[in-house]
Amino acid sequence: MAKSKKEQTEQSVLDFLYVDAVRVRSFISQLGEIGVLDGVTETDALDASKATTFSGSIGGEPIIGSGVERTSERATSESQSRTYDVQHRLPVSLLNLLETQNLIQRKIVDAAIGDLVVCSGTLSIIDTSFHRELYSSAKMKELSVRRSEERLKKEGQTYDLESLHIELDMIRMIPPFVQALVDTGNVAVWLTLRPESLTTPPHEINMKHGVVLQGSWTLLGIKDSTPSLAPEILQDATRLKGRFENQSMIAEMIDVLTALRGYVGRPPSSYGVTPLLIYREANT
Repeated sequence: MAKSKKEQTEQSVLDFLYVDAVRVRSFISQLGEIGVLDGVTETDALDASKATTFSGSIGGEPIIGSGVERTSERATSESQSRTYDVQHRLPVSLLNLLETQNLIQRKIVDAAIGDLVVCSGTLSIIDTSFHRELYSSAKMKELSVRRSEERLKKEGQTYDLESLHIELDMIRMIPPFVQALVDTGNVAVWLTLRPESLTTPPHEINMKHGVVLQGSWTLLGIKDSTPSLAPEILQDATRLKGRFENQSMIAEMIDVLTALRGYVGRPPSSYGVTPLLIYREANT
């Protein structure tokens, strides 16, 4: 007999792929009444007593007076304690607290900057450290340039060969980081992930799934940016450079970082979120 939706929900547990432990503890300490528990210790006390009675006679005479018995009692106490690690309960506790206090926005489109949002959909993860090492090889760099040329020709786009080489050199200079994209079907949500907060190393994920993970994944995070068109991005950069008048080095850095975002950063059409949790339901 097939299980109802309610029965499936009641018999499921959450499989966490990503947990930002620092932020999770911070939110719980602010929302809860007693802060964050590091552990729970349960102690059982066992009391026992033992009584011994002495009586008898020697030569027909009682040892201690006629008909008198002497009793000795000895009490003992034992205890047993068990310590429970509650760290793995914290993500679930946070979800329960946020749900109870109605602090989660279900539609990222309607949420304001700084709101806590939940998005579900297809999850993609890219570990850029692999590409950085890959392009350190001269042969792989040339192969990538040729493939880029072929792709641009098919798309009918103009290109500058020297610019393609410069782009690859710039990618090699980027510190390695892990980026992810949640596609809800209606919107795309872009985020970066700290490798130490992933329960599975990113290279293992890519070796198993490639880039796109199968199944539906849920993201809990803080909305911090909205989609922006390329002209708006350039206008923001130009406005910022105006704040650093006569500081040509800073202005150049702004141009480079703006270009890098276009190469490997958040796509203009995507929302930006700071992730707290990424998880899926595992039916039991």
